[in-house]
Amino acid sequence: YIRGKATGDMGDLLDYFYSTYVNGPFRISSASTSATRAPLAMTMRRRRPEFHPEVWNVHDATLQDKDRTSNACEGWNNGFRKLVGHAHPSVWRLIECLQQDQALVATALIKERRGEPPVKGVRKSTK
Repeated sequence: YIRGKATGDMGDLLDYFYSTYVNGPFRISSASTSATRAPLAMTMRRRRPEFHPEVWNVHDATLQDKDRTSNACEGWNNGFRKLVGHAHPSVWRLIECLQQDQALVATALIKERRGEPPVKGVRKSTK
């Protein structure tokens, strides 16, 4: 459907998208006789795409009302990075930060069980 609507250089982009994410690139293979080593036939086969649709397609997740992004993981990673405060912490600092994170999660769970609403952070506006 999209290929029929494509104009100009969009064909190159679509070729790239389909070969990288959907169908995979073509691979040329040939069979030869052992005596003459002359090729009998050349065939074109597709290899697996570099990023298979199960990795990036969110259609099923949408239908099942599941998360379509990894924002929760990215949020935790960002918060943990701020908690650690170093690009290369020592093992002891890492253990300390994991313990602090576990304590924060335990506190949040207790507050949730009590029915207390989570405290939302206030964004700083930039001008």
